[in-house]
Amino acid sequence: MLVTVLTQHKARLLHKQFDDDEGNKADLIGWADEDFLYLLPEAAYRTVVTYCRESGAPFAMSLERLRRDFQKDEVSECEEGRHTIKVRVGHQTKRVLKLHRGVVERLIDQEFPAPSVPDVPTYGG
Repeated sequence: MLVTVLTQHKARLLHKQFDDDEGNKADLIGWADEDFLYLLPEAAYRTVVTYCRESGAPFAMSLERLRRDFQKDEVSECEEGRHTIKVRVGHQTKRVLKLHRGVVERLIDQEFPAPSVPDVPTYGG
């Protein structure tokens, strides 16, 4: 479902090296690089729940249950005693759900689309 909302541009992941770009109207749900997905837990969960509800297939699992299951199944990397971790994205530190991208892609049998790279103004000479 998360891949679907990303490919339909209802949500977006930025590359980990970038801060949030405010020009894009799709909801930011996190960041990604070649190895990990860095999801804003509440934003990503809300996006999936909304998509499911609008599709007529309610999403019945709680965010807390997902966090626990990801940790238990070694899909995520967490700080001791937490289900999230602080990481540097762009010029900021954010608390995220850090998921092993390859593991997630194998579990869902799909690749995540490449993360967005915000438009950076160029200066002609």
